[in-house]
Amino acid sequence: MSSEANFRIELTEGQINNAIAVALAETFTDERRDAMLRDIIRAHLAYKGDSYYNKETILSKVVGEQVRKMVNERLLAKVVEWRPQIEDVVDRTLGPSARDAVCAALGRALAGVKLDNLTVSLDAKGD
Repeated sequence: MSSEANFRIELTEGQINNAIAVALAETFTDERRDAMLRDIIRAHLAYKGDSYYNKETILSKVVGEQVRKMVNERLLAKVVEWRPQIEDVVDRTLGPSARDAVCAALGRALAGVKLDNLTVSLDAKGD
C-alpha cells in the first residue's frame, strides 16, 4: 500500500515581492541599506512616466497638479466671495442698452438664415 501526500504552497505576487524586499533589506548593513533607500528615492523622484512625451518627472507633475488644484479652489472661493460685486458689474454692463444691442445683432444674424419652409426677414434699425 502506498500513501501519497500532496503539498502545495501558493503565494501571491505581492507576498513574493514582500519576501524579496525583506530578504534584500536584511542582507545589507544599516549604512548600505540607507544608501540604497536614498538611491531608490532619488530614482523615483527623477522618474518620468513616458520619457518620450513627458518632459517633467512624476514628482513635478503631481506637485504641479496639486498646486493648480489649490489655486482653483482658492479662486472659486474668491469668486463666491465677490459674487455680489460681480453681479453688479454684469448688471451694469449688460443693462438695457446692451440688451438692445444684443437683440439687434441677433436679428441681423437671423435675417440671413433660411430654413426649410421658414425665412426670417428683419428690418433692424440701430447699431
